[in-house]
Amino acid sequence: MKRMKVTGKELALLCGMAALGTLTFPLGAAARTVDSVTATAGSTAEIVYSGETLTVTNGVESIGNNATGIRAVDDTEVAIGKDIYVHGANSQYNNSYGVYGDSGVQVRVGTDIVVESDAGAERVRGIYIDGGYGSISSTPDIQVGGNISASGINTIGIYVSGKNANIKVDGNVTASNRNATGITTGGTSKIYVGGDVISSYDNNGTLSYGISVGAGNDSYVEVAGNIVASGKLTSGVRMGGSGTNKQIKVGKSVVAGGESSKGIDTNGDGVSAYVAGDVTANGKSSLGIIVQNDAQVTVDGNLKASGEGAKGVELRDGSSVTVGKNIEVSGTEAIGINVDRWNVSGSGIEINVGGSFIVSGDDSYGIYTGTTKNTALKMNITDDLVVSSTNSSTQSVGIFSAYMPLEAVIGGKVAVLGTGVYGIYGDAGSDIGVAGNVEVAGAGSLGIQVLGGSKVQAGGIVTGSAAADSIGVDASNSSVTIVGASSIEGAGSTGVLLRKNDAALTMSGLMTVNGANAIGIDIKTSDTNAVLDGPGSVQVSGTDAVGIKLGSGTETTIDSWNLNVADSSAGAGIELGNNSKLELKNVASQAAADGVLLRAAGTATVNVDGSSHLVGDVLHDGTVSGTLALAFAEGSSLTGKVNEQGAGVINLEMDNAVWKLSGDSSLHQLTLNNGAAVHLTHSDGYHTLTAQELQGSGGLFKLDVDVRSLESDKLAITDASSGSHVLDIYQKDAYEPSAGSTEGHGLVLGSVTGTADFTAKDREGSLFYKHYELGSKASETAGYDTDWYLDKIISVDPGDKTTTTVKTIMGAAALNYHTWRTDNDQLLQRLGDLRQSGDGENGVWLRLKGTKISRDGRFSFENKYTTYELGYDKVLRQTDDYTRYGGVAFSYGDGSSSYAGGSGSNHNKAIGLYGTQINKKGHYLDLVLKYSDMDNDFSVLDTEGKKISGDYDNKGLAFSAEYGRKNALQRGWYIEPKAQLTLGYLDGGSYFTSNRVKVEQSHIKSVLGRVGFQLGRDIDAKTNIYIKADLLHEFGGGYDVKMTAANGDGLYQSADFDDTWVEYGIGAAIRTGHNNHLYFDVERTAGSDFKKDWQWNIGARWEF
Repeated sequence: MKRMKVTGKELALLCGMAALGTLTFPLGAAARTVDSVTATAGSTAEIVYSGETLTVTNGVESIGNNATGIRAVDDTEVAIGKDIYVHGANSQYNNSYGVYGDSGVQVRVGTDIVVESDAGAERVRGIYIDGGYGSISSTPDIQVGGNISASGINTIGIYVSGKNANIKVDGNVTASNRNATGITTGGTSKIYVGGDVISSYDNNGTLSYGISVGAGNDSYVEVAGNIVASGKLTSGVRMGGSGTNKQIKVGKSVVAGGESSKGIDTNGDGVSAYVAGDVTANGKSSLGIIVQNDAQVTVDGNLKASGEGAKGVELRDGSSVTVGKNIEVSGTEAIGINVDRWNVSGSGIEINVGGSFIVSGDDSYGIYTGTTKNTALKMNITDDLVVSSTNSSTQSVGIFSAYMPLEAVIGGKVAVLGTGVYGIYGDAGSDIGVAGNVEVAGAGSLGIQVLGGSKVQAGGIVTGSAAADSIGVDASNSSVTIVGASSIEGAGSTGVLLRKNDAALTMSGLMTVNGANAIGIDIKTSDTNAVLDGPGSVQVSGTDAVGIKLGSGTETTIDSWNLNVADSSAGAGIELGNNSKLELKNVASQAAADGVLLRAAGTATVNVDGSSHLVGDVLHDGTVSGTLALAFAEGSSLTGKVNEQGAGVINLEMDNAVWKLSGDSSLHQLTLNNGAAVHLTHSDGYHTLTAQELQGSGGLFKLDVDVRSLESDKLAITDASSGSHVLDIYQKDAYEPSAGSTEGHGLVLGSVTGTADFTAKDREGSLFYKHYELGSKASETAGYDTDWYLDKIISVDPGDKTTTTVKTIMGAAALNYHTWRTDNDQLLQRLGDLRQSGDGENGVWLRLKGTKISRDGRFSFENKYTTYELGYDKVLRQTDDYTRYGGVAFSYGDGSSSYAGGSGSNHNKAIGLYGTQINKKGHYLDLVLKYSDMDNDFSVLDTEGKKISGDYDNKGLAFSAEYGRKNALQRGWYIEPKAQLTLGYLDGGSYFTSNRVKVEQSHIKSVLGRVGFQLGRDIDAKTNIYIKADLLHEFGGGYDVKMTAANGDGLYQSADFDDTWVEYGIGAAIRTGHNNHLYFDVERTAGSDFKKDWQWNIGARWEF
């Protein structure tokens, strides 16, 4: 069989559509070629029968009513070199076709298909295939080398009434008249358009489609250019009916510009769309893309809804959309992505945005859902969500998800800029995460609102200065987590509003509340049970602003927070509504002078746990009558004033807690138990604490007094009192009355009604504790039963109660003495075993010594120090009977000391001369003369918290003589008894402590005796190991100290250290080379108040 060849343009088609190459038609007896085809009204120009092939060199024209250019029967092929032109007449019975073919006909058009009609014409088609194809072939069934233009009324460029059409158009497809369509297929089809698809007619909203595909599976439409629906009620591409796995791919952009137009209309199931460019809905009520039934929309560019009432994308039935760049919604009442209210089912809706989401139109929505189905809306925005409105009478919403839980992740911030604007609204079960801040800049606006069981996490909350009466986050029966800093500046604005049961806020950053009447955190409704977890901080400074507000009937727990009332003009750190309850756990606060930390109206309960420490005033403003009941647990504290006004009542209960008053205070009932303390001494000046009732027992009141001017803090109990309490009296400016002084007699410290009993606490002075004796008498003030006054001041015997100053002075002196005495040690520790010496006549040695000593008793201390020592000696004489050495040594000691109330440091510098004789028969004599220079400093705190410091130095001289003899036993064992006597003198001195006590210390004479033995074994000529034990006794060691205080009080103290104790240890001496030696030992003591807890000693000696 002969064949003719017609060459087409190559094109790769997605989803299995093969490249177009050489088109082949069978020729022979069934092949015909004509120059052109022209059909007039009522005629058919050419008929091609089954199996035939018709080639038209030029074009095909079909003009008039019921005109058909080519009628192709069954499986025929038609190749048209140029264009098809069809013009239908004005008749409702008009049927005009360029090519009319049966199922299986293949048509090739070299250039354009143009279909026109007169007004009133019907069924005008460029190509009409009746019944479609059996299956989709690898090459197009219909190929158009140019454009398709359906510009007439009721015209269609290509119409395949059945399914499985395979259509390729190299140019544009345009439908530009009423009821016109560029390409229509009845079902499953593959369509490729190399240019744009345009549906542009606009005349009273009659339907017009660029491409329309009916029901069926696996349909595919690809448009290399743009899809533009610019006419009213027009659609660029429509894919309808049932089916699955249907796809639309757009190489550039989609624009729905006409009123109620649709760029891509998938009025059917299972259609997914991909757009390489932007999707824009700028016509009134227009829609860029609509998909449903688990379909997917991917837009690589931007999604824009700028027309009035326009929608960028509409999703139904579990569909999803991914936008590679930004979503911009600027039209009035426009919607960026609309989730259809009645048609959501399946697995939910998913939305991904690669850039920002910007909503700026009045009454517009970025995302809108109104479905009643319980499916999730999942959304991911890479950058910011920005919502704004220029019209104060309208409302715009960034994301509105009603009746549908919202799962949103926003990589940037949520910014709400207009008046009355909402950022995000999420229904029950929503989970919203915002990496940046939620920023509200417009009046009456709301950043995020969620309902029951939802979660919100954001970087911070910011309400700008112009955001009056706005709210950052409104959470009902939901939890909120804030991880960054927040700023609430708008007048009357609220950072976080919590409502209903199980409301929770976790915050780790600082929230500043600067706006007038602003609220940082508002616990709103009476059925709210809220938990606020930290570590969060709230700082309040705006006029009448409130950090945390508890509404009437609410119950709130605040855990691990810090509150700061930075300005006294602020309303309160925490405001308590009527019948509210508050639990504070591990809460700290600060406040400016007169700053109100807790403000109550009506009845409220506050429980403070032992790890909470509150600073700021407590006020019941009396605007609503009721009782504020405060309970402070053991270890907690309150610093500030407590006052009740009008009909307000305050009851304060403290159990081993502390209240530090910053000014005059008044309350109804004060209950103190188990050492609870009230410090009226906390701030300057004198203050009065007034309570109607005093209850409990074991309370302590700290009072400032001036016994010279007879001024003091005062306690006033007006109605009733009970229990035993203590007055802790502080003399102003640390003045100390001298012993026997009558200053302060008769000074009234408290006026009381009831049976309460008061005693005074002893106060620590410099040299003596002062015992304050109280007296009581009938009150001289009307309305009170008893005045408690200061009767006399008595100095306590130091033997019964010793002050920190005295204990430290005596302890420091004892430390210097014992450190000096311990530093005078023995020959073996200093030089090792000289019997192992080599041939050298000169020796250099170095040793390092670490020591911890302490003393128990009245003047206790502890000292840990390290000594570095360097020495040199030489052989002075050597005979057959003995070797005599002479040498000099230098040492430096560095110590760290501890006392009952603090610590210190000490240093010791010394130089020593020694002479040593080693006899051949085993006995030796060692003589040492040593001069020491010691300094000592200390810093301690007394029981009043006052710092006491001092420093001084001593110089000492000691001479020691040590004798011993080594007696050999069997197998290298030996025993070496020894004795030592050390005579010492440590000079005295005088100095002043920081609390103006003059110290004069006498010298100390020491006579220290030692007897003991060393039991060891010479492993060989180079190695010696041993144990040792000594009995020591100090025959001297007594000294006196005179102390004189600034007020003239004087005290003499004596100490005597004539102890007896035992010292024991273990050591070794090793000759490591011909003239090199290494020696070490450890030792400790027992049997005395003095203890050498441990001492280690290591040395090395070189001879030359």
